[in-house]
Amino acid sequence: MFILALVFNLYTDMGIALFADPWQSYRKGSLSLETYSEYQACFGEKAPALYVHRTANISGPSEVGDGDKAFKYRHLKHGEIRLLKLEPGTGGMPLKGNIRQVPISEPGPFMAISYVWGVAPNPLVPSYFETPDGKMLLTHSLVSALLQIRERGISSLLWADSICINQGDSREKGIQVRLMNKIFQTADRVVAWIGHEYEGSHQAIETLAKIGPLQNTLGSDPSADGLLHTSRSLSRKVPDARDNIWTKINLLVKRPWFQRAWIVQELVLASKVLIVCGRSELDWDHFFEALTICERESNTEEGLDPDTIKFLPDAGPAYALGLTRRRLRDVAKKYSLLQLLELFAHTKATMECDKLFALLRLAYDSCNRDFNPD
Repeated sequence: MFILALVFNLYTDMGIALFADPWQSYRKGSLSLETYSEYQACFGEKAPALYVHRTANISGPSEVGDGDKAFKYRHLKHGEIRLLKLEPGTGGMPLKGNIRQVPISEPGPFMAISYVWGVAPNPLVPSYFETPDGKMLLTHSLVSALLQIRERGISSLLWADSICINQGDSREKGIQVRLMNKIFQTADRVVAWIGHEYEGSHQAIETLAKIGPLQNTLGSDPSADGLLHTSRSLSRKVPDARDNIWTKINLLVKRPWFQRAWIVQELVLASKVLIVCGRSELDWDHFFEALTICERESNTEEGLDPDTIKFLPDAGPAYALGLTRRRLRDVAKKYSLLQLLELFAHTKATMECDKLFALLRLAYDSCNRDFNPD
């Protein structure tokens, strides 16, 4: 049997935890792996430890720790949301800031974060957001996103669902979920954190950034398929069919972010979306237009059979997102709820009902109160 020894909190209350058979934990979804630089991982809250030892006396894994207090949410008034202010910092410095409550009608400038939750935070190996009112436990994925945002020196107020919504209050969650469409429409920009740089993601984004934007030739009433119809006058910087950059682009669009149910409305409704992958970034609209150029130009290259050659086999979820966003923004048309459920049947959600809740505000026929998230 393999046993994984995890040493944590090296500079504070150092401890060690032993986990048996980590491969089984990975298969059950309680251990996540990311392959940037080297293998790095985090255990979810349901991963059973054989043994845990800490140098400090901590009464239980559900508590924040000695001398600390857990953040307690104040009740939100009708029409209010929470925003967080992130304090400056670098490297592995603790994430610090404060939480404020503002009316959604006049929130002021703010940015929303779109990300994949990943495994639930583990109190045995905690990552916190520290505020004057106490600490809150964060997922590994959100910590990564906030650290990257902090590195960029962004001073705007931020909205991140796991912090700004009290996840322990079912009533509040139901109300805030109904406001999410307005939150992402109101945000000055949505930062789409798709993860760290690995598997050539930097080169993939750099390549897509060099491909010129499309010239729109849409008619007055185009069909959904017509959204990909563009003029031939474009920047000729599409890679050669034999270039290994295609593998790197395909691995980029294969990432979990493109397949999560909640991502759909976060991307489709936003006025501006910035794709952030490690230190690389690219405007979504440029990203999607470059992707459509690559797909069309490469699959129709002379000497290649378009029926058998497909350079981006995993780009389907990215296309579904891009076409839905373009249809709503450029043509001002919505799909029906059943069309959306079919178009995004590939998406994944921890709770199946979220696949419905995440699409409601994008459909033209979902105003029935029976559909309200509860």
